[in-house]
Amino acid sequence: LSALFVAICMVLIAGALGIALYLTFGIGVAEAAVVALTALTGLAVYNVLAIRTRYQGELSSQIADLSRGTADLARQVGEQGRRLAALEKSADHAAQRALVATQPIHAELGELGLLVNQLAQTVASQDASIRAITALHPLEGEGASFELSDDMAATPAETPFIPVPLPSVSRALEKIAEGPFQDNTADEAAALVREAVAQNRLDLYLQPIVTLPQRKVRLYEATPRLRTADDKIIAPQHFGPFAELAGCMPAIDNFMFARCVRIVRRLQSKNRDVGVICNLSIATLADPEAFAPIADFAEANRVVATALAFALPYPALRELGAHEEASLARLTELGFRLAIDHITDLRFDARDLAERKCGFLKLPAAVLLNNAVHATANIHPADLAGLLGRYGIELIADGIVTESTVVDLLDFELKLAEGDLFSPPRPARPEATQLGDEREDADLHAPGSPSSLPSAPPFVSPRATPSAAERTSAVAKLARGAGRQ
Repeated sequence: LSALFVAICMVLIAGALGIALYLTFGIGVAEAAVVALTALTGLAVYNVLAIRTRYQGELSSQIADLSRGTADLARQVGEQGRRLAALEKSADHAAQRALVATQPIHAELGELGLLVNQLAQTVASQDASIRAITALHPLEGEGASFELSDDMAATPAETPFIPVPLPSVSRALEKIAEGPFQDNTADEAAALVREAVAQNRLDLYLQPIVTLPQRKVRLYEATPRLRTADDKIIAPQHFGPFAELAGCMPAIDNFMFARCVRIVRRLQSKNRDVGVICNLSIATLADPEAFAPIADFAEANRVVATALAFALPYPALRELGAHEEASLARLTELGFRLAIDHITDLRFDARDLAERKCGFLKLPAAVLLNNAVHATANIHPADLAGLLGRYGIELIADGIVTESTVVDLLDFELKLAEGDLFSPPRPARPEATQLGDEREDADLHAPGSPSSLPSAPPFVSPRATPSAAERTSAVAKLARGAGRQ
């Protein structure tokens, strides 16, 4: 509108100039029109030049502002660059100072390692000297002196094993006061266990783990039993310490694992939802030579890994050494899971158990229903099944002997339970451990008499001479048991 107004004004001015020349000065119409057109052209040119000058001034002002902004931005970037350079320089100085500060610590740690190695060598030499002196001059303790049996005698390449002459050990090694090995020494009991294992007098017992409230068999827990020459059945808690003393635990674990794999294969041919929990001793995990056949057999049968778990006691799991951890990791890497038992309270780390590939957690029903345990627990028992379930661990309540206990446990949202109420441990049929025709799950159990498995453990035979470390561990266990009695 402003441009139109300016154009109209210029036409009026030029027209007025032409009319004035024509009327006032008497100039002709043609000459007045030329003068008016010239004036109009001059006004138009002037207007264009004025507008261009104004636009150039505004553009120059904007360019000047942009130049000032660019200069300010360049200044800020330069300042940030200087600050970054100063920060890198200070970080380098800090790293150098930290390195200088930690160098003496590294040197001291190296010296400490050398001192520890020297101390270990000194202790080893002194221990060898003490054993040699003791072998020449037998120690006299309370009661009868300790003598190694012929089967446990050290080879010429080994240093003779001399027990620590503690009174409790001496009492434990004299005569066993009660149990199936009553009136025998620990040496004699170990010899009996070694003989039974060598003659394949081992039976596999199965106890079902059922779902609640349907009471459908979900798992079987496999445990070994030892038969004496007169067919007396001995439970693991009675012969276990003497089996470790005799160095027979790897052979027993081999027997158990081989039979459990066969049972799992037989079960999966009928029902893939049923699995087996197989007991595994810490002594086998700690011995790389004895564990190697089990690991090789596990790798060859990793197809049953999802249906087979290894039972370990929780106190022993918390104190595993480097060898045991490596052996256990080899099994879990193949897909086998762990079943943790012997838990006495609710203070355990579910995340740590999940990281160790724990699939089942066995908790006594008495612990779940004990109000005294609830007071010191980190979690209420009613929330325990949900917590473990979030980590992929199934909770099993064991030791159930009455129906009232089952009713009380239903409030804890338990899915699995085990106990004599559902079925006590029963011997497996000999044919149940062989791959053959399909049978029902109930056919895994023998009707009454103990089973007699025809084949010997296929991997490891019991050692005639256990190592000094194994004998020391077993003697210490016996000593602790004697002290508790």
